Amino acid sequence: MACSNGFRAISSWHAVHGVELLEERQLLASFTVNSNGDEPDANVGDGLAETAGGLTTLRAALQEINALNDASNTVTFSLTGSVVISPQSSLPFIEETITIDGNNIPDGRRVEIDGINAGDTSGLFVGTEFSGDQSVVTGLAIYRFQRHGIVVLADGVRVEDTHVGTDSTFSNGLGNGSNGILVRASDVVIDDNEVVGNIEHGIYIANEDGDSGLTDDGIVEFNTVRNNGAHGIRIFATARTFVFANDVYDNGKRGVSVEFLQGGNNTIRSNTVEGNGTDGIVIDGGRNNTVVFNDAFNNSGAGVVVVPNGFSSGGNEISRNQIYDNGELGIELEENGVRGVSLNDPLDSDTSSDGGNELQNFPFISSASQSGSTLTIIGGLQSAPSSTYRIEFFISTSIDPSGFGEGEQFLGSTNVTTMTEGDVNFGVSFGNSILGYVTATATDANDNTSEFSQAFANGPDLVGSLLDVQLGNLQAGDTFAVDFRVRNSGTAGSGATTASFVLSQDAFISEFSDLVLGTAAVAGLGAGAESATSTVNLTLPPSTDPFWQGNGTYFVGMIVDSDGEVAEVDESNNSNEGLGIDFDSVDVTVNGSSDVKRDTIGVVDQSGNPFNPIFGSP
Repeated sequence: MACSNGFRAISSWHAVHGVELLEERQLLASFTVNSNGDEPDANVGDGLAETAGGLTTLRAALQEINALNDASNTVTFSLTGSVVISPQSSLPFIEETITIDGNNIPDGRRVEIDGINAGDTSGLFVGTEFSGDQSVVTGLAIYRFQRHGIVVLADGVRVEDTHVGTDSTFSNGLGNGSNGILVRASDVVIDDNEVVGNIEHGIYIANEDGDSGLTDDGIVEFNTVRNNGAHGIRIFATARTFVFANDVYDNGKRGVSVEFLQGGNNTIRSNTVEGNGTDGIVIDGGRNNTVVFNDAFNNSGAGVVVVPNGFSSGGNEISRNQIYDNGELGIELEENGVRGVSLNDPLDSDTSSDGGNELQNFPFISSASQSGSTLTIIGGLQSAPSSTYRIEFFISTSIDPSGFGEGEQFLGSTNVTTMTEGDVNFGVSFGNSILGYVTATATDANDNTSEFSQAFANGPDLVGSLLDVQLGNLQAGDTFAVDFRVRNSGTAGSGATTASFVLSQDAFISEFSDLVLGTAAVAGLGAGAESATSTVNLTLPPSTDPFWQGNGTYFVGMIVDSDGEVAEVDESNNSNEGLGIDFDSVDVTVNGSSDVKRDTIGVVDQSGNPFNPIFGSP
């Protein structure tokens, strides 16, 4: 018998007179699925959930549970051989409270529901608007349905430890045709699932009708949400959702998106949001949301965005996150549909209709000095008069091309109060051993957080500022002179170092792949200082050297601090990347058989100063 619920023990007297029948019907109905077939229940309502062949399928179990109308029900599985169930049509809506547990399969496998033959439907419909509350779905893999993987329509449902859009072994190409998990109920918990490769959103909490309270108070935690076609996690017109400790990466659009006016008082906390196709975390038309302790990096758009979208979008706290290496600004307060740094305005008179978070003014940093393991930051804020702000400080190994942001590591914070003119200065010190770019944000008493400030380096940064090859009629084996200069574009002095000069077969200069022709000493430089022009004599290798690839194009470049003697804010800009802007030519014979026209190509270093690192030919 596949059912254990007491129904077979009901006497004929009870059946006729109905005495105690309601009490009997409240006992737990427990069915064990022992067939991966899709045959229906042969006698719905008999308490057995058996097919005509005497087996219990998932379809039969769901049909019987709906008919019995019990208070709570359990479906487990005892399958041998294949654990894949392939419905040939839509499975029954789950109309009663139920626990479907696919975790007890031998060898650590989970029950898989493959929708390839189910037609135009979704995988599981958990509950209805009026029934099925507190149901649990766990230990399944649901994939290849034309619509959604799981649709939650009842309050208090838990979906946990389930693969949605992939099988037990995480195979690719099995996504569902719409959303992975669609929620249209409140108090729903989505916990510890793998939501992968679905055509639209990974997890979508959707109050599309705007009904107050319809989808509020949910929890989305410890999920891996990746490679979905649209947003990873989308929360639409929903309040008080707690989005915690999810890995959200490589989705086609936004990582986490909170949208519409009712999208308020949600918490986005301690998530890793990486490599998504547009922005990392977006507050789109919502108020009073909290974005804290997240890692948002390598997203194609901005790290965190606040968009008015026709609604008031203030009071969104963005605090103590790690935001770095995104394609746009670290924090973007969108202004009338326009992106980019939102410049400060006098007395910070913007309102929520002007832009995200009322375009809260950002602080400025006037100095950042590193002494041993202590970093001292001096700066200020110009904002609303007689108002209190929390200033948060960050340090990053790189900055946005705009020169603002980002915030790779949180250093600490301080509270300040502006004077009647709206100004306040600050000076703070933190324990820190990282050389990089210091930035800050300001958050007002209403939790409006600003964009990142302009970045300020806290150490030396050595770059080439001139390389000039003294051209002539050169041959392989000739000695020639090179004039060069080095600039310290950082904010702290550097010690003495070495510059290396290399011969390359391409314009990308590296001492690891190119031939070193010689070195020259570079004296220590103060912050912002440039060395005097120096000359080094270099000798091309003889024509028999295996470096030569016959007559062709070759390049000479300079690598500053080639031995790594100086710890720098930016270690990536010590050699050129082949960006040519002008030409100077020379005739060179490589093998003694013909003349090859050669050029010197000038490039511009990160400070905009001319730097001529290449000696080559078209």
